[in-house]
Amino acid sequence: MTIGRRVRAIDWDRRTSGGSRYVSDVALPGILIARVLRSPHPHARILAIDVEAARRLSGVVAVLTALDLPDLLYKHEGGRLSDRRPLARDVVRFVGEEVAVVAAETAAQADAAIAAIRVRYRPLPAVTTVAAALAHGAPRLHDRPSGSNVALHIERSYGDLAGACRAAVTTVSGRYRFGRQAHACMEPNGTLARWDSETGRLELWTSTQSPYFVREEVARLLGLALEQVILREVSVGGGFGAKSKVTDHEVLAAALAIRTGRPVRLVLSREEEFATTKCRHDFDVELQTGVDAEGRLTHREARILVDNGAYNHSGASVTGAGVGAMASLYRTRGAYVEATLVDTNKHPGGQFRGYGGPQVTFAIESQMDELAARLGVDPIDLRITNANRPGDTTHAGWHVRSGQLVECLETVRDAIGWREKRVRGGSGRGVGVAVAMHVSGARTYENANRADAAVDVRADGRVRVRFGGADAGTGQTTLMAQVVAEELGVHLARIDVVTMDSELTPFDLGAWSSRGTVMSAAAVGAAARAAAGRLRDAAADKLGVPAGVVSLREGHAVAGDARIPIEDARHPGVGDRGRRPRQPRHGGRQHLAGLRLCRSRGRGRGGPEHRSGPRPPSGRRPRLRGGDQPRGRREPDRGWRRHGAGGRAR
Repeated sequence: MTIGRRVRAIDWDRRTSGGSRYVSDVALPGILIARVLRSPHPHARILAIDVEAARRLSGVVAVLTALDLPDLLYKHEGGRLSDRRPLARDVVRFVGEEVAVVAAETAAQADAAIAAIRVRYRPLPAVTTVAAALAHGAPRLHDRPSGSNVALHIERSYGDLAGACRAAVTTVSGRYRFGRQAHACMEPNGTLARWDSETGRLELWTSTQSPYFVREEVARLLGLALEQVILREVSVGGGFGAKSKVTDHEVLAAALAIRTGRPVRLVLSREEEFATTKCRHDFDVELQTGVDAEGRLTHREARILVDNGAYNHSGASVTGAGVGAMASLYRTRGAYVEATLVDTNKHPGGQFRGYGGPQVTFAIESQMDELAARLGVDPIDLRITNANRPGDTTHAGWHVRSGQLVECLETVRDAIGWREKRVRGGSGRGVGVAVAMHVSGARTYENANRADAAVDVRADGRVRVRFGGADAGTGQTTLMAQVVAEELGVHLARIDVVTMDSELTPFDLGAWSSRGTVMSAAAVGAAARAAAGRLRDAAADKLGVPAGVVSLREGHAVAGDARIPIEDARHPGVGDRGRRPRQPRHGGRQHLAGLRLCRSRGRGRGGPEHRSGPRPPSGRRPRLRGGDQPRGRREPDRGWRRHGAGGRAR
């Protein structure tokens, strides 16, 4: 048994010995080092960029600005929400926005090239607070449908709000501010890119939670087919949401690799991590909560201002998730939530663990304690009285199926000696209790709630699990190995897990929205059960017994006193009822299954096809401007580039 007991992480020895290979550890011949030139202004128009001096420096191989890339926006959440280019074109909107990128033989040469680039700016009025951005006549960052700096406005009324308000005997009101936070991952964002012009393939080693989203964005922005962009597996030193989508540097490394014909590594500094990468959104919440004479919540009214920063990224869905959490935590008869997402000239907010939930939960839970004090009741008792219970459907439509909030609160109360400590009062040290509610999965993207996995039983008896997501240090590879070990009856030491590699793994959108454990365990479990069924069938044929009496344990197929190693059961020709099995794509017997299917071969419904071997040279050519440069050859100098509406400078 591996499920339900503590096990050592399958990569423990590698991780604790320094053997894990991160982006900065990948060694390829001829790697160039990339650096990014960033805006010093919160808001300014780019008049011109002079890159001539930078190009002439020793060791500098390429310098790119926005005019070298297709004039396309990151997809992020798509449609009218897309608003950011990989490199600023015409206007910069926050301090730290990417303006140019260089590749050189050494880090010192790349730094010198960045210092040599000259940019002429015309500073523009900046709005660095939500209040300033909403003020009459405030300068607009984007051409939004709202005609203002409002990127999104949501207004929702739930239940019998008027009746709920009348039933309230006590209300509390307050304003709660939840400021920005940085993810502070141990490993900064980084990408190594290699372009092969002969095969038309772009390989990426990148620190990400979601390999698929990186592939999709890079392919689209550079005019490549999705299958031309290959993600390779690396260790990931933390994510917390920061790396759950593209992190706005991968395409820069890729474009430089294509331009130079050499591998390019771009790793952000710790200063860049704090100052320029996506942070948790700042929420300003005005909240009123009512309670009736029996201590049951009647209503909740909230008005939320969300600081979007300079670009949307995931601001719209974070705001929507916050609205959902506000309307869902605890039972109420009615609720009203108004949320406004506002552009400001600060670096953009983005995905962060909890995704809009912690900000509103802070307000809700602060107010629950205030209500308890007003009513003179125990704060835990008030929470138990109003707790969501299994079978509930919240105002936002969230279905609670397995929640045990009441049991959790009762257990916590006893375990920490809550009542005894409350009687003693203020001793200077204490304990606190707060409740949170979060969903697993999402409906933001197509196939957002789908995951596929493959399990291979190999000729040497080892088992390989293939999963397209990434383990950002959370132990996901170990939990998948535990599931497979349980289903196939093998020891964890015999299981290898391959993640991220888009040539070897089936479809998955990655680790985000608290979907990693739920999705990967379900997909891997389905694949492992399919593999176990075939192994039992094959062993039954070989042992001459019914398949129903065969069990898998300790690496063997067992029927009574007879047993054979599972690698013997998987021998070609055994278990296929006389039919010769087709050759697998990646070696061994492949068992592919997903949440929506259980097939031994092929691809998941709606997923990409997975090829082994190089793509033929018929793939799309990347859409870099100024011509594709032969490998190892420097691009021509162009001097000043004029940025403005219409045309491009030569």
